Amino acid sequence: LQHSDDVLWSRIWAKYRNPITAQLGRYRIHIDTPHGVQRCRQLHRAVEGRDTRPAITWTMMEQWLARGWGHTYIATEGDTMVAYIYVIDYKRKACWMSGKRAEGASLHGLIWSAMRHLRDRGVTQLEMGWQGQARDEKGMRVELFKTRFGGVDVPVYGLDIYYEAREKRIYSGGALHPIARLKL
Repeated sequence: LQHSDDVLWSRIWAKYRNPITAQLGRYRIHIDTPHGVQRCRQLHRAVEGRDTRPAITWTMMEQWLARGWGHTYIATEGDTMVAYIYVIDYKRKACWMSGKRAEGASLHGLIWSAMRHLRDRGVTQLEMGWQGQARDEKGMRVELFKTRFGGVDVPVYGLDIYYEAREKRIYSGGALHPIARLKL
């Protein structure tokens, strides 16, 4: 994200440029709006037909937004919300956390808007998610979609860790394993 709009734009897959331009012309983009997380949750629930995340996830997202670490990017058409992405940033690094779109909508323009907004805030890197970890066709499509925004795969090591509330202990899901993260 350390480049001008022209350089960032040139690195985006050519077939994504028209959808970005079309979405920015069709939708209004709202950044860090009041009650943005609640609106994101409503769209997420409407698209999925149910809550797919624990309520604490949404509470944390609201807290991060209030502290200035979380950012909502919401696309509306008229008064109707059609898509969102949620990103956190800390110490000039950012990470895509969530996104959802209604039928027929697109995330392309939101990602472009987020890239520019974050860069203008001084963020130097946007981590778009794991690569090479998909377990199904949908996951593979998501990974491919994210790679086309001009980033590079960065090898890192991951460790699955979880907290067992009943025993009040932290467990590891296994040994360190190589993974790749897409960084813009």
